[in-house]
Amino acid sequence: MSKTALIQAAPFILVIMLATVASAQTVVSAQTVVSARTDGVHKDALEVQSIGELIATPRDEAALRPPIRIVGTVSSVGEGIAATPPEHNSPRHFCIEDATGGIWVQVIQAMREGILVDSKEVLPKIQYGQRVEIFGDLGEGGFAPVVIPRSIKFEGSGSLPPAERASLRTFLRGGSALRRVTVNGVVQNLTKENRRGYLFRIETGVGHFLTWLPKQPRYAPDRLLDAKVRVTGLAGTSRNWRAEFVCPRLIVNQHDDFVVLQAAPADPFSVDLVPIKQVDAFHPDGRPLHRRRIRGTVTFNNQQTMYVQSENTAVRITLNQSDESIQVGERVDVTGFIDTSQYQAGLSGGLIRRLQGEARIEPQPISFDEILIDHKKAKWNSSKQRDMDGRLDGRLVSIEGVLLNFQVARAPQPHRLAIDCGDSITTAYLFAASEEIRPQTKLRLTGVARLLYDAPAVKFNDAPAANSNFAMPYQLDLLLRSDDDITVLSLPPWWTGPRALTAFTLVAFISLAAFAWAFALRRALKQRTGQLTREMKDRRDAAIEFQGAMRERTRLAANLHDTLLQTMAGIAYQVETCAQHEGQDPKQIDASLQTARKMIQHGQDDLRDTVWALNSLPNDEDTLPDAVRFAAGRITSGYPLKVHVRSSDDFPPLAEHIAGNLLLFVREAIHNCVKHADASKIEVEMVKVAKCESVRVCVRDNGGGFDVDKRRRSKDGHFGIEGMIHRIERLGGTLVIDSQVGHGTTVTGEVPTHQFDSEIA
Repeated sequence: MSKTALIQAAPFILVIMLATVASAQTVVSAQTVVSARTDGVHKDALEVQSIGELIATPRDEAALRPPIRIVGTVSSVGEGIAATPPEHNSPRHFCIEDATGGIWVQVIQAMREGILVDSKEVLPKIQYGQRVEIFGDLGEGGFAPVVIPRSIKFEGSGSLPPAERASLRTFLRGGSALRRVTVNGVVQNLTKENRRGYLFRIETGVGHFLTWLPKQPRYAPDRLLDAKVRVTGLAGTSRNWRAEFVCPRLIVNQHDDFVVLQAAPADPFSVDLVPIKQVDAFHPDGRPLHRRRIRGTVTFNNQQTMYVQSENTAVRITLNQSDESIQVGERVDVTGFIDTSQYQAGLSGGLIRRLQGEARIEPQPISFDEILIDHKKAKWNSSKQRDMDGRLDGRLVSIEGVLLNFQVARAPQPHRLAIDCGDSITTAYLFAASEEIRPQTKLRLTGVARLLYDAPAVKFNDAPAANSNFAMPYQLDLLLRSDDDITVLSLPPWWTGPRALTAFTLVAFISLAAFAWAFALRRALKQRTGQLTREMKDRRDAAIEFQGAMRERTRLAANLHDTLLQTMAGIAYQVETCAQHEGQDPKQIDASLQTARKMIQHGQDDLRDTVWALNSLPNDEDTLPDAVRFAAGRITSGYPLKVHVRSSDDFPPLAEHIAGNLLLFVREAIHNCVKHADASKIEVEMVKVAKCESVRVCVRDNGGGFDVDKRRRSKDGHFGIEGMIHRIERLGGTLVIDSQVGHGTTVTGEVPTHQFDSEIA
């Protein structure tokens, strides 16, 4: 190899070396872990243990892999005569037996763990009947404890103890496991077939067992089925995935261990013909183990299961080999073995022979209630029981009902139809291809009835002992043959459950969309309303402010005209008087100056009153009655007047502009009383008018009164009454003045409170 090629191959060589080292380390590690369980233990230091003692070891203790040393004779190699020849003549497992029992030796596990010494030299020498000494570990095994060998030493040929006549009670319950036993029975069925052999089911009369036999002419099914045989072999077990016993099996290790005691009939149909209703009838010698032959018309055939009916009785047939050529309606002879795996007896291992002609079987219309009533009557009537030979189980019947569900299945599984028959729910099985049928379709179905029964209940108090074993049906299933067994009576209504659900979903979606749209619209409307409200408020405030300012300017002009302007004119007159008398009459000048001083003081008071009036509106913390009391006290201060302010308990809080205008209205009314009425008592009353949702404010005095029709107006320079009227009308209210000369004056203003929105107000 060139230097260049060596350099290119170096990475691959390195990978191979690393993989080899890792593999060696893995094997050494596995050997180290397993060997650690027997560190310091030498096989010569162990006493030989009996197999019976080891096989009785509890499973959890066997899982700890204690060291063991046993001596025994090889009683089975692999699966006996039916085993496939192992590669390199090395068995994967074998069984040894001593006087106390037998145990499996798991060679394949020891080889996998790399703990078996000289496996290539030892294993090819293992043969049936050899005596061996084994040192190794005890393991839990798949069902019973097993031996995982470390070394196997041959001690020559050994002799096995003679096979015992099996106790069927013990053997059929798995109690004879790994012991050589002999059992008699009748070959009733071919359970399984593969390239290495046949798995036969052999009935003993009280139970069955299985055995593998090689594919040789002497063990052909057509020669062994219905033959009485004696089988000697190693008692093994069939187990499930939870390591639980299912049924026994015998491992035959020599051809001489399988003996035919009574050959099967050359013609399976040569046995006597019995009516279907007597297929499992009473027999003095007990239930027959050999074939029974019946005759009838085929009502159902799905390659593995067939139903045959004669007159009013039917029977279920389990076929060894399917025959698709047998059609429904053909007359046939059937031979098979009695099968009691279901509540009603049938035939297993069935063989079919055609007969000439056909016989049409008419389906019987039936309901589950009628079936139940029929069984209840027969339970209490012995004569009716004799008529129950015509019971409906397995017979061709027809039912009517409404389809609840059509469950489509993949072949070879049948479609399932759930039918509401009114009194019960029936499941129909359709093995042929079919288009799916819509639920709520009313159907008539024709098929083979299959009744399901409750477990028989024993009763001693309310039922005779003779009737305690009669089970009552609780469900009716129907086996359909083809689409022709389905007749549509009426189509489902348009308004079906799925469509209703679709419509509901659509309506719900539209409603949700409408709700979302309405919510969005309402939100937008609220935002727009808020904008309009703010604009309206701004405009209203501007208008009110302008109108108020104009009215207050007019009122202020009137007040200044009536007070300050006149006062100033008087002061000017007094000053002119002083100027005219200057140097002439000092007393007159002093008197004029004194009068001017008083007029100036009076003008100051009037100006102070005007300024106070501009700032006397109630704030957020005062109520209108409190503001009125304060204003009345301020206005009447220094006058011999008594003012009484009363308000009702339910007088409501008012919006700021309402309370302000009402306060100005009351203040103006009190001013008029003070200036013009010459009154000694003023009453102010404020109440809520419940029905009208308004408030009423009344100012009453006991003064001289006046003629309302002849009152002074703004054109005369008097703005008080017109100012009050404008304030009340601006609030949407009404003002009434009641006065007579010499009888006082009452001014009443009533304004609504519900017309003003809080956001606008």
